[in-house]
Amino acid sequence: MKGLLLKDLFSVRHYALWYAVVTVACFIVSVFTENVSFMFGLQLFITMSSSMVTISADEKDSWTKYALSCGLTARAIVASKYVIAIVAALVTCGLSVAASALISTEMSANILPLFVFTSVTMFAVAIVIPLAYRFGTEKSRLVFTVCVLLCMVAAIAIGSLLDIGAFSAPLPVYVALPIAWVAALVLSWTVSEKIVADKNY
Repeated sequence: MKGLLLKDLFSVRHYALWYAVVTVACFIVSVFTENVSFMFGLQLFITMSSSMVTISADEKDSWTKYALSCGLTARAIVASKYVIAIVAALVTCGLSVAASALISTEMSANILPLFVFTSVTMFAVAIVIPLAYRFGTEKSRLVFTVCVLLCMVAAIAIGSLLDIGAFSAPLPVYVALPIAWVAALVLSWTVSEKIVADKNY
């Protein structure tokens, strides 16, 4: 697993400078406009694109076929993609928390929006990765684009509701959202694993 993760990080490193520039820009804009929705958008962008980049690199180099022929399991190959996505989501989530702390002293007001958008991002990952494996990254770009646009709209809506203080929810919501997206990721992982195992490379 460690080797697979290093390989995927190596694929993502080509975009490291671009990611850094976008991250700094979104962070600065969020702080100066006092609107964390830019950071929510960043979370979506980096999480989704890092997953697609690694799968696209594997396709280009026919790496999955090679890995399977060398005895690596579909489970391990697929797992690295989800780990990369989750790590990207957690890092950008941490940056969102940092931006929120600089914007407002009332961190509790930003907790639910952060929960909601992290969940939206994870649901998007759960949808896109199996489709990328099933149809290839090129054919899945439309779905990827639609997911990004829909989630961007969600980010703007969340930011607007946050501005007017309209975000509130009972405690069960805070518990249900992580459970829901974890379940979605587990199901997605299982489907992706089966696709890779059964696919004729």
